[in-house]
Amino acid sequence: MKLNPIHPYFLKIDIFSEDFWSGKTKNYENFKYLIKERGWDRKFHGLDVIFQVKQKNITLLLSEFRFAWVMNCHEISVNPGDIVTARQLSVVSLKKAIADLITFDDFKNFLIHRYIEAHYWNPIGQLSIEEWDKLFANNVSLDFSVLIIKNSEIMAASWASTRDYHLDIIWAFASNQVTHINRQKLIRQLVLEQVRLTMVRGLKRITFEIDSTDKDLFSILSLLTPREETIFKRYRLKF
Repeated sequence: MKLNPIHPYFLKIDIFSEDFWSGKTKNYENFKYLIKERGWDRKFHGLDVIFQVKQKNITLLLSEFRFAWVMNCHEISVNPGDIVTARQLSVVSLKKAIADLITFDDFKNFLIHRYIEAHYWNPIGQLSIEEWDKLFANNVSLDFSVLIIKNSEIMAASWASTRDYHLDIIWAFASNQVTHINRQKLIRQLVLEQVRLTMVRGLKRITFEIDSTDKDLFSILSLLTPREETIFKRYRLKF
C-alpha cells in the first residue's frame, strides 16, 4: 500500500501479483475485511491498483471484483534523433522568460493551477506553498523548460529536468482559456522545441510519462517513435 501526498484521497497498490486473487475469492474477502478493520473505507475515497498491460488476467479479476478502469499511463523513452523538427519560433526557454517576461513563480503557479485542473479524476490534496516549492526545488532545468507567452501571459509551459544526458519532461500544459485543438498545437510546439534542444545540446534520450486522461499531451504520442514503452493500467474500487 502506498499513499501519494499530492493525491492523498486514494490508496494505491503499484506492485501487484497476478496470482494474488487468481481463483482465490477468500483472499479478496480477507482483503475487504482488512480495509474495513483499519478504517480505510472511512478515511479514503477508494483503492487504486496499478499494473502493466501485459498482465492481462488482472484486468478480468479486477472487473469481477467491481474495480473500474480509470486510465492508462504510458512511460516512454525517445531518441531525439528519430524526430525531425525545426526551431519553434514562438517558444522561449524558461531562462530567457524569467530574464525578460515573467517570474519563476509565474511559471510554477501556471503549472500547478493546470495540474490541479487536469487531475479532476484524482483530486489534489491541500498542499501548502512550501510543499509545492519542495516539489519544484532543484528539479527544473532553466534551459530545457520552455514556454509560449503572449502579451505577458503564459499560454503554455513545459517543465523539464536533466540527468545523465537525458531529458525528463515532467508536466506540459496549455492554458484552459484556448480551445482543445489549440492547446494540442501549443503543447506540440513546446515538445518539438524540447526535442530540438536535446539534439543541439547533445542529450541522448527524452523520457515522458503520459496519462490517457491528459487529452492535450496524449496527442503527441503520434509524433513520437518510442525506443522503449511501458503501459500501466489503473483500476479503482470506490469505497
